[in-house]
Amino acid sequence: MRIGNLARNAVIAALLFAPATALAADVKVSGLIHFDYYSSDDNNNYTADNTFIWRRARLAASGDIVKDFVGYHAMLSMDPTGAYTQDATTKVVTPSADDAKLIQGWMDLKLHPLATLSAGTWKLPFGIATPESGAMMLMIMYPEGPSKLIGELGATAYRSSGIQLKGQGKAPVGFGYQIAYVNGKGHITGDNNTDKGYAVNAWVAPVKGAKIGASYAATDLLDEGLTGTKEASGYAVYGQFEQGSIHARAEYQQVEVTTTTSRKPTTWYVQAGYKVTPAIVLKARFQEYDTKETGKKAGFTSTDLGVDYLLKGKGFAGGTKLSLDYMMRDADADYSTPQFAEKGLSTKGSNVDNVIALRWQVAF
Repeated sequence: MRIGNLARNAVIAALLFAPATALAADVKVSGLIHFDYYSSDDNNNYTADNTFIWRRARLAASGDIVKDFVGYHAMLSMDPTGAYTQDATTKVVTPSADDAKLIQGWMDLKLHPLATLSAGTWKLPFGIATPESGAMMLMIMYPEGPSKLIGELGATAYRSSGIQLKGQGKAPVGFGYQIAYVNGKGHITGDNNTDKGYAVNAWVAPVKGAKIGASYAATDLLDEGLTGTKEASGYAVYGQFEQGSIHARAEYQQVEVTTTTSRKPTTWYVQAGYKVTPAIVLKARFQEYDTKETGKKAGFTSTDLGVDYLLKGKGFAGGTKLSLDYMMRDADADYSTPQFAEKGLSTKGSNVDNVIALRWQVAF
């Protein structure tokens, strides 16, 4: 990691957030740091079996320009570690340095307590796993299947750009919704074609601590100027209960990807957490994902166990904490996945093995 990069990122952060402080007296500054260690049993000889890694370094500002009417949010990503690359000739693996960049941001027009119109870039409202903040996740890694399927729907880093109508209420039961009209593929950059995508997410909370929801999304992914078909659409259903010392969640997703043929990759997972004490959380997850690729065996399963020590908890298992996870992974011969987190080089088939992950998370 180069000192020059850190210094440059600090200057960019100062330039971004100093004006925000001047614009709104009630500005809220928040941040997230993930410093991880991964150890893998993967059999590949071309990538590190264990490493320390800066997974995330984020800084955000939000507030109202006009109180309770016009708001804003901006998040800067300063992840010091970028993607891993491998030289085609020497096979040398190099982790790149990442650049400071705006990863998400939007403006809000609060039309009504049940209707806020937003314009900008945000996590695509599809399902419950990938829209969740990295500061609030139960396990260290997002579940495999939802992380892959959100990409099939055109999102980059789980995000897309456009406009969104959203709201939530409490009577007669808790409820919320999001309706997004977005670039089908584009994130911060412009769209890749003239067609747009959309996503709808809605949930109800029939009893305290419970949430039941469903999502639907569709987009056209074909680059402008090309002929043919490249479309994706899918749905997700989920349920969660979080009350006192107990957390439980289940989710199922299916996305149909249509080109010259059609396939329907599916995924599901269940996860649970239990607070032994206010500071110690035991957690577990089982997940399954099948790419449904014609003529290939490309399925993935993982049983994940872990424990958190909450230094300054937020919600059930969020906030500032120390985490230890052990992932017992298994993959079919044609399935590829990053060796660790989303940064490592892809490993395939029988080379996909177990991972020990440690994380020091600071959230403020």
